[in-house]
Amino acid sequence: MELTEKWRLLKDENCITLQFFENRERIKKNGVKEVYEYVDSFYYPNVKEALKGFSRKYILPTNYEDVLSRLERLEVMISNYVVEDKVLNK
Repeated sequence: MELTEKWRLLKDENCITLQFFENRERIKKNGVKEVYEYVDSFYYPNVKEALKGFSRKYILPTNYEDVLSRLERLEVMISNYVVEDKVLNK
C-alpha cells in the first residue's frame, strides 16, 4: 500500500514493513551510471504501529498548518486502509 510517493507499507505473515524508497543514481567503477531503487525499511508488529512510525518519520513540520494538513491526509489514508483491510480479510 503506497502512503505517499516515497513511502509504502508492506504486509507479510510476520510483520508490517514501512519503507522509504526513491530512485537514485550511482556510478559504477567502470564509469557507467546506473539507476537503482534505494530502500530504507522499518519493521512493526501491526498496521497501527507502522502508521505511528510513518507519522513520526514523515511529518517533519515547518509550521502548524503543514502539520494539520499532513495529519488530515494521514487520517484519510488510515480510514481507507481500515475499510480495505476489512474487505480483504472477510
